[in-house]
Parts: sequence; structure tokens; C-alpha cells
Amino acid sequence: MSILGFTSSFGAIFLTGLSTEDDVRHERGHNWQLMMMGIGTYAFTVGIPSPLMLGGWNDNKNYYGAPWETIADILGGVKERNHSKNEIINAWLYYGLGHFIIHSIFFWF
Repeated sequence: MSILGFTSSFGAIFLTGLSTEDDVRHERGHNWQLMMMGIGTYAFTVGIPSPLMLGGWNDNKNYYGAPWETIADILGGVKERNHSKNEIINAWLYYGLGHFIIHSIFFWF
């Protein structure tokens, strides 16, 4: 059972007894995000908004439609969730802008 009561990851993957193969794939996708983005960028663009369920996606009962969740599904190879073309485009834009904005902030320190 996961410490948090739901699947999660931040380098390590925490699962519940009810976790599915797609849950593992999704969390592995988050680990790919972490490796691709680096810990600083990942922490600000995925690590904070994901558990806090920021944005209107959670209000619309579309948690996995959030850009940081969609990209985890794509990178992890989730099979059971179908994302719209718009969600996929937004996910890649968010990923790219996250790199630019966060790296710009660190550049000035």
C-alpha cells in the first residue's frame, strides 16, 4: 500500500494494492519526466501541481487531461486512456515552456 493512499512517484514509485498496469506505466512516465527535465524543473512543473491537482482539469473530472499528467501517460505508454489531440499538444507545449521558464529563473541566480 502506498504511503499516500494513491499511486505516486518522485524517483521511486509508490503503489496501492489496487494499482493497475496503467498506473505503473503512468508513474514510470513521471520518472521519465524527472530524468528528462532534471529535479529542479520537474519539482516545479510536475511535483507541485500534480499532487495539489492544480488547474481546471480536476474540476472537470479530467485529472489525467492536465499537461503534466498527459505527458506522463505518453512517456509511460499508458494504454487505457485516450487523450485528445489538443491535450497532447498542450502537454508538449507545457513540457517545452517548463524547460524554458524554469531554466531562465535559475540562470539569473
